[in-house]
Amino acid sequence: MRERIGPGWMCAFMAFLMVAWGEPEALPPQVSADRSTPQRAMRTFFNFAVRTRPQHDFALAGEGLDLSQLGLTAEARRAEGARLAEMLLTALDAKGYYIDVPSLPDTPATEVAHIPIHVQAKELYLANQGGVWLLSADSVARIPNFYDSAVTPEVRWVIDHLPPVFRSTLLGVAWWQYTGLFVLLLVALGVKRIVMFISEHYLIRWAAKTRFKWDEPIFRAVSQPVGMLIFAGILAVGFPNLQFGVRVSWLARLGLISLSGFSVIWLVYRLVDVFASYLEHLTAKTDSKLDDQLVPIIRKTLKVFVIVIGAIFLLQNLDVNVGSLLAGLGLGGLAFALAAQDSISNLFGSVMILLDRPFQIGDRVVIEGVDGTVEEVGLRSTRVRTFYGRSLVTIPNSKLVQASIDNLGARPGRAIRETISLTYSTTPEEMEAFAEGVRQIVLANPHTKKEPIYVYFHQFGAASLDVLLYCHIDTTQWEVELRERHRLFLEIIRLASEIGVEFAFPTQTVHVDSFPGAGSRPMGKGLSLPELAARAAAFGPEGRLSRPQSVDLKTITSKS
Repeated sequence: MRERIGPGWMCAFMAFLMVAWGEPEALPPQVSADRSTPQRAMRTFFNFAVRTRPQHDFALAGEGLDLSQLGLTAEARRAEGARLAEMLLTALDAKGYYIDVPSLPDTPATEVAHIPIHVQAKELYLANQGGVWLLSADSVARIPNFYDSAVTPEVRWVIDHLPPVFRSTLLGVAWWQYTGLFVLLLVALGVKRIVMFISEHYLIRWAAKTRFKWDEPIFRAVSQPVGMLIFAGILAVGFPNLQFGVRVSWLARLGLISLSGFSVIWLVYRLVDVFASYLEHLTAKTDSKLDDQLVPIIRKTLKVFVIVIGAIFLLQNLDVNVGSLLAGLGLGGLAFALAAQDSISNLFGSVMILLDRPFQIGDRVVIEGVDGTVEEVGLRSTRVRTFYGRSLVTIPNSKLVQASIDNLGARPGRAIRETISLTYSTTPEEMEAFAEGVRQIVLANPHTKKEPIYVYFHQFGAASLDVLLYCHIDTTQWEVELRERHRLFLEIIRLASEIGVEFAFPTQTVHVDSFPGAGSRPMGKGLSLPELAARAAAFGPEGRLSRPQSVDLKTITSKS
């Protein structure tokens, strides 16, 4: 991946910061030493320690250190105090620990016996020694280690053996510092590129060949964030060795902390996608669609959680009082709740959808006139893909709680209820054969449920004899329903053609009763009343014409 910021540009930018920021603004002149309060003690230290001050004298600055436990003579104590004061100032500047002197207590007596000079260096603190505030003896003993953590001995050795030309300055910055910054950026970018190259050309390819399915997505997800984190880490370790001014180091420290925090948040954020993909893989193996519905919500919730926790962690490392910040946010909580009541309603609506489960992803639903398939259930809204126009309709979850939802996808099968109209010329035997043939067609279809199946002569229509067909297609997919209805109806048409019955449609038949000169058309069979009574009784129980069970076509077929 091509780097957008080159080392040369970074050096020029850092040089601009060095000149623009320089050293901290001069504190009010204070030639005399006053260490009666913690604030005045640190003000006195910086007035004598900072090299750009007229009264600069490390020996006088060293008088603010408690050297009583060293057991030195007065002259040796003065020299040791000057050395330790210079080491302390150099380490504070190199680490970018900008001490806000006005924020320190300005009263001789305080409730706290020890006053840390910086929140990131709590091991260094001021203590009251008989009415005078000095850097404590324990803190003095820690100064060499504190100095070595900022400027390593190896770097100091290299600096001490550089040619004199590197000690000359340009715009107040030594040439060895320019050179060191360029080398540091070059090393950081080089290591980053090496790590990225190894990850992309070796680790990812190796992971693709292993049996474990998820190591390759993990390597792909963490490759770039880890490279950025290594880049920031190398700069954070090496930059204090360049010994820039406190403001430049402070700005660099904040920038590198922010870059490192962003890299960690980015790393975890991308791992959330891998974890969500793993959950999708697991839920795809289950029959329930509820877990499929939960995965997008888990993904979004984890991402929000990562961003919030990462932001809090980053602010804490930037010396921001998160507790006070959260307390301030709490004061505006009521106003925020009023402004976000719709969002909260949608959030509770999504919870109710998960608990009540009126539908699942993939179900066909009809919600207040919207007919389509549920594609996604989010924290705020539900998205439905319509059948007509294939548009995507977004419905707030708060409305779904009160809406009437017709879940067509929850049907155990797709019902077919059709009225098949035959002409009045159909004989009873043909009607029986037709009804039995339709039953066999339904039974022969592999996608139909085998019970219940209802095929019966239903009613006498105005222009037809109506047969009721009622059965179910065993599917929840609309496409399968359409296909199997198509196949069933084609089979019924072929059955009608084989039996010889005709489908009826609204018609009018004109019967000519007689022609001029001819008698009227005979009506009925001319049976006498006793004969009519005998025929009617023959259809009663055990009558010779009675067939209450209709004709058993299966028995007839087997006998033949």
